[in-house]
Amino acid sequence: DHDIVGEDYLEVYPKTPINDKIIKCSEDLETKFFEETFRTNKREIVITGWIIPFIQNDEFNGVIITGLDITNTEKRQSALKNSMDEKNALLTEVHHRVKNNMQIIISLLSLQSHTIHDENAKTAILNTQTRVRSMALVHENLYKNFDFADMNINEYINDLVLEVKGTYLTSNNITFKTDVIKAFINIDIAVSLGLILNELITNCIKYAFPESGMGDFYINL
Repeated sequence: DHDIVGEDYLEVYPKTPINDKIIKCSEDLETKFFEETFRTNKREIVITGWIIPFIQNDEFNGVIITGLDITNTEKRQSALKNSMDEKNALLTEVHHRVKNNMQIIISLLSLQSHTIHDENAKTAILNTQTRVRSMALVHENLYKNFDFADMNINEYINDLVLEVKGTYLTSNNITFKTDVIKAFINIDIAVSLGLILNELITNCIKYAFPESGMGDFYINL
């Protein structure tokens, strides 16, 4: 607009979102970055750019403002974020429900074990409970940490040891020590690893220390 050429920007546009940064730029003579929302009569636009001090003959002679309209990009990013939030909410609910359903199975097996007098059958039910619990822990860790692709193997193994240990009274005399790397694994590997470790820990508690019932159990990974 020829009418504003040579005029003071702050006088022509006294209420724009970048005015404070223009003043700051003119004071310290340093380039300023901005990303602000500008409101027009019809819509809002998001502009990003730089405010650069214009130095001529070693004297400050105004600022150069460069801007890029990123409104559509911002809208796409906002839509993507909303979509991801919805997906995470659904996945959280799915893993939570799976974990709760597995807990119901464990409770039903526990109730069934009270009506059975055969010790071999009771042992089989107990073993099944610990296996289901190892899988339930996977889903619990996934929704607890809001990461539905990978899970922290260190946290999972420590939780699994505590769960299995708490199932057997004889485990009180066994010292469990873990030295596990802090890494992330996907859900399929976690379930398989959990079942394998469950069997190893269970067999250790039941058979590794038959005489005194005391000893040390190490997990190193």
